[in-house]
Amino acid sequence: ALGFRLADGLSALAAEHGLDAYVEGLGTVFQLWFADGPIRNWRDAIAHADEALFTRWYQEMVIRGVLFHPLQFENLFVSLVHDDHDIDETLTAAADALSVVARGRAPAHRS
Repeated sequence: ALGFRLADGLSALAAEHGLDAYVEGLGTVFQLWFADGPIRNWRDAIAHADEALFTRWYQEMVIRGVLFHPLQFENLFVSLVHDDHDIDETLTAAADALSVVARGRAPAHRS
C-alpha cells in the first residue's frame, strides 16, 4: 500500500506541475519516468525518457534529504522499514523538487 501511495502521489504531483511523467512498476518497485509517453521496456526508455530531467529531479530530491539511485534506469523501492511518515516526507520533498524542475531553474545549492 505504501508503494502504491508513493507512486500515485508522484504521478499526481508531476501532473500538477505540468510535467510529462509516468510512473511504471508495481507495488514497492517502480520508477518515475520523464517522457512523452509510457515506458514499458528498455527500448521505450532509451527512445523517450528524458535523462537530464530525471537527473535534475534526483539532484533536487537529494537537496531535500531524499536519496535514491541517481540513474533513471534503476528502480525506486519502498522497503519494510518505511512508514506513512516517510511517504509523507518524500511526497513533500517531491512536490518542492518537481516545482523547481517544472520552472526550469538552476539546481538549488545549500550554503
